[in-house]
Amino acid sequence: MNMQPKSMSRPALELLAGGLTLLLSGTAMALNVAQVPIYLPTPLAPNVVLTLDDSGSMTWAAVPDSIAGEGNVNTSVKSSRRWKSAHFNPLYYNPNVTYIPPVDVNGTPLSTSFTAAWRNGFDSSRGSVDLSNGYRPMDVYNPSSDCSSTSSTTCNYVKHPSADFSNDTTPTAAYYYVFDSSLSGCDGNKNNDSCYKRVTVSATSGPGGTDERQNFANWYSFYRTRNLMTVTAAALAFHKIPSGKIRLAWQALSSCNSFGTSCKGWTTTTYDNRIRNYQGSHRTNFYNWLFRLPANGSTPLRTGLKRAGEYFRTSGVNSPYAFDPQVTASPEYSCRPNYSILMTDGIWNDSLSGFGNADDTSKTLPDGKTYSPIAPYKDGNSDSLADIAFHYWSNDLRTDLDNNMVPYMPDRTGNATQQYWSPKNNPASWQHMVTFTMGLGLSGSLGNHWIGDTHGGPFYSGLLTGSWAWPTVGPNKDPGNVYDLWHAALNSRGRFFSAEKPEDLVKAFEETLNRVMERQSSASALATNSTRLSTETVIFQARFNSADWSGRCSPSR
Repeated sequence: MNMQPKSMSRPALELLAGGLTLLLSGTAMALNVAQVPIYLPTPLAPNVVLTLDDSGSMTWAAVPDSIAGEGNVNTSVKSSRRWKSAHFNPLYYNPNVTYIPPVDVNGTPLSTSFTAAWRNGFDSSRGSVDLSNGYRPMDVYNPSSDCSSTSSTTCNYVKHPSADFSNDTTPTAAYYYVFDSSLSGCDGNKNNDSCYKRVTVSATSGPGGTDERQNFANWYSFYRTRNLMTVTAAALAFHKIPSGKIRLAWQALSSCNSFGTSCKGWTTTTYDNRIRNYQGSHRTNFYNWLFRLPANGSTPLRTGLKRAGEYFRTSGVNSPYAFDPQVTASPEYSCRPNYSILMTDGIWNDSLSGFGNADDTSKTLPDGKTYSPIAPYKDGNSDSLADIAFHYWSNDLRTDLDNNMVPYMPDRTGNATQQYWSPKNNPASWQHMVTFTMGLGLSGSLGNHWIGDTHGGPFYSGLLTGSWAWPTVGPNKDPGNVYDLWHAALNSRGRFFSAEKPEDLVKAFEETLNRVMERQSSASALATNSTRLSTETVIFQARFNSADWSGRCSPSR
């Protein structure tokens, strides 16, 4: 694939000169100048590795962890009114949210109904519930269990007979609670059960007297647990990607933990989860795996991120750089970018070493520039998620390929040096991995430091100036490991998203994928030489990027 167009012929030059003469003359007609370059090649689809959390806490029906707990932890909270209100538990049904059903690989919405709501909206064989008289709030729900028996321990219904609401153990009409500060005994505190009013779902119980039964059924079948919500959010977001616009590989943290042909969900069916063009059978296999995402492992986030980074080091027909992975090895395109999307509801708890304090160690980057530990990248931790992300960004993952990635530089404030080290920019011209991270139900651990923006708020500003420092991390260490997700995104020039509500997680997936494709269209794939005009003494060569008409990207050898 030759992305260098030929020199213009003499007739073409004469035509161009004539056009310029007319344009400069007073009698020339007004011309509409194109707002985008006209010499743009077909973009190279970026490589994307998606990592989803399949840990046991994904079965929980509440966020954040402080109110979810496990086993008998927080029993009094789980049996309370507030636990069954979105005001206190963002994962519970919210009458002011429209719960959009997920879609299958063909874009067809999945269906459920109020009188026969699927326990697992992605597997009808798990049975259904008549929400008009058979509803029970759930503590946790394992997506692979059938829950056909009300006494089945795998259903994990909330069973607290000594609690104030003993009918939790008895099937009843679907209900939820709303916060109402006007209630007797309410002091305005969201932890006070006296502030919550019960609403029974009916044809007139919705906002403005509307029928909310279908909306509640959609929530019940597709959103009521972390696992169901994650699968729904991913299904909605990945459906919007046009066929062939990305090259996708996927993995889970504990199951499906290698790139090959033996990836499984909670069934015995195996899939090839290696990078391929996101279309056809590969797209179908992804959805089939996604709809059977397990929830019974631990949270080895660092191991999962390392696995993605090492995958981007490989070469040959099975590598992410192959022209048609698993089919044709060459030509490999050195300007094809690599992205990792890491989604989790927890803090890492795996054992891993070998990366050291990468972001606090001086080194020469592949483009010859020297990294001297600076904020907001450096910290006092070793072998953290941030260190791993920095490692796979700062090292050339394929030293045998040309370093001709086009930098992504949306932040043009300051001088060239300041722009290079701005976390909003990605100046890397070598093969590297950019990491996007998503935290589900973890915002509480960030306190008021998180304002919903990777590059915003007093804490981020403090990191830039050095007045704030990243907290200590370690196995199962909260809040340090939650900050580590944010830090990892900054260290690799990606973005961090923190979601509490279902709609926030859907938005996080969509924005991440949009940014992946935005970076590709405005940087590496759409920059090229438009034309080359030569004389005996001077060469005029136009090079541009479709975002700002600058830059270049050429294929590898």
